Amino acid sequence: MAAKNVSLGLQRAEKEQNYEQALEGLQELATLLGLPHPPERIEGFDISHFQGQQTVASMVVAENGFPAKHAYRRFKIRVAEGIPDDFASMEEVVGRRYRRVHHEGRAFPDLILIDGGRGQVSAALKAFAAAGISPPPLIGLAKKEELIIVPDRKDPIRLPRHSPALKLLQQLRDESHRFALGYHRQLRSKRVINSELNDIPGVGPHRRQVLLRQFGSVARIKTASVAELVLGGLPRTVAEGIYQYFRTLDP
Repeated sequence: MAAKNVSLGLQRAEKEQNYEQALEGLQELATLLGLPHPPERIEGFDISHFQGQQTVASMVVAENGFPAKHAYRRFKIRVAEGIPDDFASMEEVVGRRYRRVHHEGRAFPDLILIDGGRGQVSAALKAFAAAGISPPPLIGLAKKEELIIVPDRKDPIRLPRHSPALKLLQQLRDESHRFALGYHRQLRSKRVINSELNDIPGVGPHRRQVLLRQFGSVARIKTASVAELVLGGLPRTVAEGIYQYFRTLDP
């Protein structure tokens, strides 16, 4: 009982400390950016791709300084597929997000955080201009030197490393990066799996799904016997074709 009470007490103290740090960060942001009140809702954006392939974007949300994961969104980027263009990608995702918010009559966030420097910030503002929408407060957080980019200020803002506002922005930026990278890896993995099964005679989209559902991975399909493939729901001729196909590739 004593140990449990100590544990609960420590958890409570940690939550209170995190709350105080978040509140300090939000208040510092409001002062720094001249906001009318600490930003209750911040939406952060990041782009992820590999040499322009499987380009995706993430939107993560902080409410009162804490992640609101139910509000996270992810996007497949259309304009820059096959071409590494972070600026065009950022313009697309910001435009898609806030045109919809505007069309549905919903409230904009108190602050938008863009992962990147002045180029990415300019791309985000360009999306608002193209849509004829007045943007809410919007800033960028440039990597390496962790500089805050404010559109109407010539020089970026450099905060000390211990700044609660900087820590809050870094947490949101890192979360947007994590969420975008996870989605990008998921799509890449799916693409690789499908490409390995695409060239097998007699295996179309439906049978690919059946195989992956039954065996769980391409590696397991490769090692399956003809009998196992048949038990997995395939006609014997197709099962024999799959078995021989992978033996030909890897004798």
